[in-house]
Amino acid sequence: MNLVSLVIEGDDQSLSFIKNKLNIDIDASWQKGTQTITGKIIEKSGFTACIAESLTPSDMIEKLVIFLHHLDEKHIKFDQLKLDARLSIGFTVGDESQYFSTVLFPKKILLLVSNLGLDLSVSAYPATNE
Repeated sequence: MNLVSLVIEGDDQSLSFIKNKLNIDIDASWQKGTQTITGKIIEKSGFTACIAESLTPSDMIEKLVIFLHHLDEKHIKFDQLKLDARLSIGFTVGDESQYFSTVLFPKKILLLVSNLGLDLSVSAYPATNE
């Protein structure tokens, strides 16, 4: 499985604005000041939204590029909105369909990610039979 999630944190007013502007489905959200099950107090409100889910890394990147261009067309700059925003990319490795994986980010995509004010996190996870 290959997955891209958008993780955004900030003040409630900016989060509300960006939720309306993006018009995306929110997978999870949290509020500043609440306590986690480990006892940590959450410092910023935020949410996550799935941007792309696919069977192959190339399909995942294609969906990601479409989303990035959508953000660019809407003139969204997360840092100017005082929001901490991150693209979290995860893919599984070690199974029959995807024993290993390479994900290529062309320079123009990395530049777009930067210009939009996004951080980028990439992780590989071992596949399970479950």
